[in-house]
Amino acid sequence: LPPDLPVVRCAPPVKKTKEIASAAYAVIFPGYAASLERLAEFVRLPSVLVTKKGKKGGEKEVDVAPYLSTAACRVEGDDLVLNIVLPAGSDQTVNPSLIVGALEKAWGEDTGSRIVRLSILDKDGRDFC
Repeated sequence: LPPDLPVVRCAPPVKKTKEIASAAYAVIFPGYAASLERLAEFVRLPSVLVTKKGKKGGEKEVDVAPYLSTAACRVEGDDLVLNIVLPAGSDQTVNPSLIVGALEKAWGEDTGSRIVRLSILDKDGRDFC
């Protein structure tokens, strides 16, 4: 594996992959600690439309604001961190980079953010493995 893709944990599967419902992420914005209120305003927006590519190559517009309503924002040293849970199942998936793209478009700048997947969750919100 590349050095910037460390293995944090692995475990044998105890559930079927079709039981995956969502994934928890931390989006880290290096050096953006002073932008906490700006991030809090973004996650409170009533609508955040993004263009999502479909499995068959088409595109559709999706409102990701409902997923932002449960997000948590915090400062960690000089960094700003957004914790968010997004759909990751076979029926629906939202890539966290879509949210970062919408935020960067709203802010008018490239944030140099880093996305870390913290866990994969089943429909009950429990760790998948």
